Amino acid sequence: MIGRDNIYMDVLGEALNHPITGIGLTGDVTYRGGYVYNFFIEILSHFGLIIGILIIVAVVLAIIKTIFNKNPYIANMCLIWLGYGFVHLVSNSYLTSFRFWIFLGKVLKGLNLKWKL
Repeated sequence: MIGRDNIYMDVLGEALNHPITGIGLTGDVTYRGGYVYNFFIEILSHFGLIIGILIIVAVVLAIIKTIFNKNPYIANMCLIWLGYGFVHLVSNSYLTSFRFWIFLGKVLKGLNLKWKL
């Protein structure tokens, strides 16, 4: 039986072999036969180290900014969905988790971005 640390190291090692492009979306499934079940390692392996780190930093900063929103309703809703939609990604994939995408939508809504097209 292979522990998660071996799975993480295998996928990270393969991602380091492709630091610019990564191993592709669902590359961990192709490479290992299943999801890595770790949000951060999945992002790094899917998008490469450069873009992966940018995505991770953007998501973490958006979460922090939304949690400290002056509107307590938005901050509390983000905290609730953080527990429900993000924390479970230690045993689930963000690609198949509808809860993560709802959480991400709540975070982006909480940022109150003004889109100009």
